[in-house]
Amino acid sequence: EAIASTRLVDVLHPSDRPTFTCTVMPMLDANSIWNGELNLCAGDRTVSVLMNAFRLQTQHQHEWPKIAIVAQDVTELKQASAALTVVQTQFRRLFANVPGMLFQLIQHTNGQQSFPFMGYQCSRLLGISRETLQENPDRFWAMIHPDDRAGVSEAFTSSQQSQMPMQQEWRMILPSGEVKWVQGIARPERQPDGEILWDGIVIDISDRKRLEEERNQFFNLSPDLMAITDFNGQFLSVNPAVTTMLGYRPEVFQGDTYLSFIHPNDYAKTQQILKEIAEGERRYVELDNRYCHADGSYRWLSWRAVAVPEKQLIYAIAHDVTEKKQVEQELRRSRDE
Repeated sequence: EAIASTRLVDVLHPSDRPTFTCTVMPMLDANSIWNGELNLCAGDRTVSVLMNAFRLQTQHQHEWPKIAIVAQDVTELKQASAALTVVQTQFRRLFANVPGMLFQLIQHTNGQQSFPFMGYQCSRLLGISRETLQENPDRFWAMIHPDDRAGVSEAFTSSQQSQMPMQQEWRMILPSGEVKWVQGIARPERQPDGEILWDGIVIDISDRKRLEEERNQFFNLSPDLMAITDFNGQFLSVNPAVTTMLGYRPEVFQGDTYLSFIHPNDYAKTQQILKEIAEGERRYVELDNRYCHADGSYRWLSWRAVAVPEKQLIYAIAHDVTEKKQVEQELRRSRDE
């Protein structure tokens, strides 16, 4: 009843009144059908409606023209559409900034595999279009370095059987001949029809691998003994210089503690330093002590070490100062005589 005595133009949102006056009314006067979207004022709310309007035939010449209107409230639909647009924009931004290629891989029950989805980063990462790999999934597996194929296959097989995420590093040979190191991370999910779907990402780790190789070369080629130990003095990693300096293979040292090699007279001061490191009193250490050579003799080593409490690790480097110590001892003996 309230709206029956209200003019349509009075409930139109002010921004839509020119449209109604200049567009809708002329079309209705020409006996055309108008359809479109208008905003109505409903109290303190604005309601969006899809409207179809057409002019009714009048029985008498002087009768006021009548318009039939069919309107559908699409306010919630527009709000949902706006929210979806925001989500889609956020997703596109996230997707564009992912440091790798997103993918989906399906292991079909007939043994075949397919990629229902591959990110557009495929061309940048692998030098080949995603459409090519989706049309021919075998091309992807053929690009894996021959020495790495077995490991990648085993990782996916293990993931399929355990239904646990897979994580593997391997090399890809691009069509250009370039070799890239990548890391694949994927989570499996068994589908109702028995197929396995992995959602995953492939990341370019070539730069990291190059840095690791340079670090390893520095570690392996250093003439000084380099070691990583825990706060208990257990050797976790030792470079090949231990063979030249003390006559042991690195694997002999790794997993053992300094107590197996150090001179008994140096136990106390070495243990005291480790205690101070564990208690946070020291982070940088300079220490000279004697280590037993594989031939049974003792060599003086001058250590420089840095503790990293958050990792409970000690990074150390040692230089053989046996000859220096012998010279100093001879000088002292000469002065005493």
